[in-house]
Amino acid sequence: MMALSPLMIICGAFLAKLMASSTEKEAKNYAKAGAIAEEVLTSIRTVVAFNGQEMECKRYETALKAGKADGIIKSIYVGSGLGFTFLVMFGSYCLAFWVGTDFVVDGKMNPDTMITVFFGVMMGSMALGQAGPQFAVVGTAQGAAAAIYEIIDRAPEIDSQSTEGNKPDNVKGRIQVKDVQFSYPTRPDIQVLKGVSFEVLPGQTVALVGSSGCGKSTIVSLLLRYYNVESGM
Repeated sequence: MMALSPLMIICGAFLAKLMASSTEKEAKNYAKAGAIAEEVLTSIRTVVAFNGQEMECKRYETALKAGKADGIIKSIYVGSGLGFTFLVMFGSYCLAFWVGTDFVVDGKMNPDTMITVFFGVMMGSMALGQAGPQFAVVGTAQGAAAAIYEIIDRAPEIDSQSTEGNKPDNVKGRIQVKDVQFSYPTRPDIQVLKGVSFEVLPGQTVALVGSSGCGKSTIVSLLLRYYNVESGM
């Protein structure tokens, strides 16, 4: 019985790895569906104005189906892993009874000794069997936390702790933007700012006016050094 314990442990570890991978994919797809819902509800007037309700519902449904498929795969992994774990565990019980009975029949062991050893090892095997579902839980947690660790481990292009660069002795408050080109790293194919230029003098109040998505908040983000410009200054 104990000889099969390493097989159960290996099965549990492999199950945890599969669970982490499938849970991460499932979480990403459901997060994508949530982002679509938030985008649509935030701009519901625009969606209705262009009669895009059906199209947006299909987008949301497609993202949900992808998450559902990953959830089904995860369930198959869990069912197969737990089924194999209990198969090995109960198969070891059967093998132990068979070998123990042969020992008793051949007079190599007393029945009370065989029962004592069997139940002692059985309790230990059951404890190891209980560890199988816990491996699955650990795998689920690793998959769910993958997106968080990705953000934590990400090395930003702009080092806020760096001591290098220009350090003006005094700041006059003059802002000059000259021929700035910029697109967000997550959407490099969409050019948000196309050669923007303007100047703000000290003490002057300037309003950035434009339609949604024209780059008003983007300019503020660039001034705060949340991003680097592609070209210009």
